[in-house]
Amino acid sequence: SPEEPLEISMVEVMDTCTDLLAPPESSNVKLQSGAGSLISCLPFYPIHSASDLDRHLATASAQRASTATEQSPKSSRTHLVVVLRSRGCQVMLVDLAGSERASDRQKHGTKLLEEAKAINWSLACLHECVRCVAEKATCHVPLRRTPITRLLEGVLMPQGPQGSRVIWMAHVHPSSQQMAHSLHTFTMAGDILKAALAQQRRSKTWSEVPPKSWTKEQLSRWLADSFPSLPPDAFAWADGASFAHEWERDLVARSELAGASKDDALRAYKAFHALG
Repeated sequence: SPEEPLEISMVEVMDTCTDLLAPPESSNVKLQSGAGSLISCLPFYPIHSASDLDRHLATASAQRASTATEQSPKSSRTHLVVVLRSRGCQVMLVDLAGSERASDRQKHGTKLLEEAKAINWSLACLHECVRCVAEKATCHVPLRRTPITRLLEGVLMPQGPQGSRVIWMAHVHPSSQQMAHSLHTFTMAGDILKAALAQQRRSKTWSEVPPKSWTKEQLSRWLADSFPSLPPDAFAWADGASFAHEWERDLVARSELAGASKDDALRAYKAFHALG
């Protein structure tokens, strides 16, 4: 509507970013260097009707890079990013290029090999970012490695009280000949699920989460509530999982080095394991 104008951006991304709705001679999108999301760099086009949207989709589909390979007659060689936005709302749709194993590249020429290398590297970087989101307390999220991870910064690291809602779709092939690809896809999907569950756990208090799944912050909060005489950093190194697996003698020794008494450390150890 005129009060809520709708805009669209459609780009393909790998080492560079290409505007799929612009003429080929002016389609290169300049990406800012340094930190920060790249969404502000993308060109947007107004949509006034359904026919406008259909026209944009047809234009982008015709210009997207694809090549015939051993696995597909029309293999995508880039990631597709579509952003629809209106006032106060933004929807991002991403079609990731598929990874290519060594057996998929046996007949590749130099150009296809370079493209396969770039695809696998960008997917590996995205996978690493997802893994690090799940381990936020102890892991730096390497968003700046590739354009696709920087474009997805708002998805991987949502800001504000409401954040964003993300739906990941894992596409697998029903044929047993594609089993290796399907297993790889399920591995990534499993890490994404772990990241989502980790984010949910971090938003809860220690009493709402099983002790062995506590983050460092939740364990520290429980210790502070239950054992106020313990130094705040007595177990600063531990989350629920590492606290549960540490031997009693070693845990007490580490806490004494941080200034805790042996009795307090033993009481904390026994109380934690009594929680189950």
